[in-house]
Amino acid sequence: MWGQIDGRAKLEIARETVANVLGKIPADRELGLVAYGHRKKGSCDDIELMVPAEKGTSDRILESVNTMRFLGKTPLSEAVRQAAISLRYTEEEATVVLVTDGLETCQADPCALGKELEAAGLNFTAHVVGFGLSNEEGAQVACLAENTGGRYIQASNAKDLTDALTQTVSAQKTEPEPAPVATPKATISAPSTAAIATNVDVDWTGPNGLEDYLEIVPATTRDAASGSRNYAYAKDGSPVRIVVPASEGDYLVRYIWNGPDGRKVLATAPLSVTDSEFALVLPEGEIQMGSTISVRWKGPDGPGDYLAIRKVGNAEAGDINYAYTRDANPAEMVVPNVSGDYELLYIVEGTGERRSGVSVPLRIVEGEVSLKAAPAVRPGATVPVLWVGPGSSLDYIDIVPSNHTEPSGELTYAYIGGAGPGPRELGAPMEQGNYLIRYLSEGAGGRRVLASIPLTVDPNAPDISAIPMVEATFQVPADFAGTAIQWSAAPLPGQSIAPEGWAMNDFVTGPVTEQFEPGIYAVRGDAADVVFTGEVTIAPVGENRFVILPDETQSPAGAVDGAPQDTGSDGNGEDTGYLCDGPAPCPITDGKTGLAFMLPAGWWTDYPTTEGYTSGAEAAGDVFAPRVNFFRTGTDDALVLGPRQWVAMNGPCEDVGALGQFCMFQSADPQVLAAYQLVKATLKWEPPQGQATLRDGCADDDGHGPDACENWMEAGAKVFSDYPHRCLPGDRSVQNCDMRDGETNLFFHLPENWVAEVEPSSPFPLAEFAQQAGSAHSIWLNPKDRPLGDRGCFLTRVGQVCLDPDSADETLDGVRQTLQFTLTTGEVLRRCGDEDCDFAHPNPALSGRLPALWSVEVGRPLPDGRISTWFWDRDPAGNFKLVGLNQPGGGNCLEAGAGQMLCEFTPYISTDEFNLIRKNLKVSALAASGPRKLAPAEFERALSIVRGN
Repeated sequence: MWGQIDGRAKLEIARETVANVLGKIPADRELGLVAYGHRKKGSCDDIELMVPAEKGTSDRILESVNTMRFLGKTPLSEAVRQAAISLRYTEEEATVVLVTDGLETCQADPCALGKELEAAGLNFTAHVVGFGLSNEEGAQVACLAENTGGRYIQASNAKDLTDALTQTVSAQKTEPEPAPVATPKATISAPSTAAIATNVDVDWTGPNGLEDYLEIVPATTRDAASGSRNYAYAKDGSPVRIVVPASEGDYLVRYIWNGPDGRKVLATAPLSVTDSEFALVLPEGEIQMGSTISVRWKGPDGPGDYLAIRKVGNAEAGDINYAYTRDANPAEMVVPNVSGDYELLYIVEGTGERRSGVSVPLRIVEGEVSLKAAPAVRPGATVPVLWVGPGSSLDYIDIVPSNHTEPSGELTYAYIGGAGPGPRELGAPMEQGNYLIRYLSEGAGGRRVLASIPLTVDPNAPDISAIPMVEATFQVPADFAGTAIQWSAAPLPGQSIAPEGWAMNDFVTGPVTEQFEPGIYAVRGDAADVVFTGEVTIAPVGENRFVILPDETQSPAGAVDGAPQDTGSDGNGEDTGYLCDGPAPCPITDGKTGLAFMLPAGWWTDYPTTEGYTSGAEAAGDVFAPRVNFFRTGTDDALVLGPRQWVAMNGPCEDVGALGQFCMFQSADPQVLAAYQLVKATLKWEPPQGQATLRDGCADDDGHGPDACENWMEAGAKVFSDYPHRCLPGDRSVQNCDMRDGETNLFFHLPENWVAEVEPSSPFPLAEFAQQAGSAHSIWLNPKDRPLGDRGCFLTRVGQVCLDPDSADETLDGVRQTLQFTLTTGEVLRRCGDEDCDFAHPNPALSGRLPALWSVEVGRPLPDGRISTWFWDRDPAGNFKLVGLNQPGGGNCLEAGAGQMLCEFTPYISTDEFNLIRKNLKVSALAASGPRKLAPAEFERALSIVRGN
């Protein structure tokens, strides 16, 4: 777009033309805008939905066009695809107009894309405007329009471009008047009564359209589009079998015809649903293979009663999976990971007999299973993997060689279940080559590979550091269109994603789109007279568009009051500083301290203060960052900015720059987490003019201060931003803070707000770890000339990690435990889950069995031909457990095969754990590449053989 036509830049002509055309488009026309190559140089992923398709978007489109600056690649095919997806082209009629001044530069085929979209779309059309293209260039993109029934228009100047956009964008389609459609006849013959959660066979006659179905609905239902899950398609024949609802009452069996004018009820028959001795109720919607379902049941609940899944028509094959009724109601069951027709049964295990009380059909569908990751990574890199699949608690993703076919033998893996839908991270192999990333299901019936994608390990691959983000859009129901809303979203606890929330400072109307890590979020929208809340799952693929409903339990009452309160006037006590008793969060600015934030509706604070914690600090004239407590009216929920003392069991804390720590008392209420994220996102501190601040001279513009910055007073050491390994807010050298030092190959996990520097040394690297905090903590790996000797030092796989025991606290000791557990220069071969597991590695050959939760490294060859490695675990109290194979310095050493010594290096290791590793361990030497010098013991053994001893 930086080329010129008749002495004017194409971009200037395009902006002027868009303004002219938009001014002539009717206000009720739905328009959107997708741009590409406008933010990054050389990126084929630089595609952005700048304005979603809606009515009345002309001003926003023009504003977006006027701010665009085109910088790089031309991924026009992918841009058209994403535009089509945003228009729901497989469900609704959609038209895309592509304006391009260049050809595809991202290895895609516009012609093939046109055929694909035409085949999959309901009524999809793409028009292409070639702006300044030659005839030969135009022929290469015209096929995209021709293959979708659209038009290709050549535009060589401003007038041509105006005409082209007028013909494609502003042209009004005329829909022909539909001819009247005669309503066909249908009949239904069904039982008049049935027991809850049983099956009924329904005879019918009717038009038998492809999407016609029969359903059971409450007798009061009048709408044809009821959304009942008790249904069966007419195409399955007559009679059809339908599962009866699990609640007693009066119902109707209906024939639904999906005609040209929509759904219509053609016939009904009454059905009375009565109680039953037995009942099984499946979850609503389709059930994906390998997933976990909750089954509500009713029955005698005898001591041996259980629920069973069996293949339809193959009772002799036995139960595929089962769950005892005595354990839970509803019962949690993992379904088979092969699609097909099954049945779920209630089995009565009586004295001397076993019988089926009731059975219901269980149809398992394949569902969507997919993986997405960088196609090429560097050796040892951390690979974020987006996934879609059953998500059962035992499912996992792994990496195997490209020719590997067995559903085991992984080089590295990560469990899917238990942490929500966010990305999982795998460590890439150290050896260059071709691999597969796989999704494995541990569904009922066995382990199965459900999906795989290729992965290349190449030292020259681009660095991958960011967790993939996806777009999510929040909006309110149509009845509330035009309402000004302030949105916020916070990830629910217990997920493997960043805990940071998102909040808006302004009130906006219409849908709001933002980037998120895939996961489960609590969403809140505050308006003048209503509050909208919802819990949403943001998926890594597909459209994440959510309608957030009004929440009557959160509906605001009372007036907004963000001013300081009179003593005791609010009923919260004499310490009340600010109260927000209104329909929306209140903007607060405390004039005395300069602290500003958004106070959530229904919350109050005490008075912000900058006073010292001690009289000594006051006497010294020190000035501290503001501190304040936040309280939720009528509850025990509380947030604390700048706590004097805080222990981890209280709840989570996060660093908020010069303001220190912001903490939340533990709560399972997602609205408390949403309030925490709203306050944290809006915290600002601008000290009143003339007031000193301890961050002066102690922090740069990014909030990074010296590692020896005591109480925010500079001590002259280097700034945190100079450390090569950083896990700081907004400044992470690796996104997930799993660090690998390139010069020494030292690996470690760096906690939040910590930095590190590594120095080569023999036999182990040296390292300094420092915390960004008002009173900085430090930890050292293999420190030189340590005055305390071994006091405060702990064993790791790469020497000793040391801290000052006199300044240690719970936080520092937690960081020490993390470093002790993760520090290594090796490569993890296998980590066990909650059960004992096998491990194996081909060269050097090492195999055996690990206790539950233990890990093992890939073996390393020693000069004498033996293999060394480490086995380790951490008990619930955080105590590190370390066992070494052919490692110097251990105790309680026992042979684990000829010449192989297995030793304990720490206490807390049980005899069973040690024996399980030792008795199953198999070791053989690295494949030889030539002559080598024999160790003394081997030399003596060789002489003995020669002498015939």
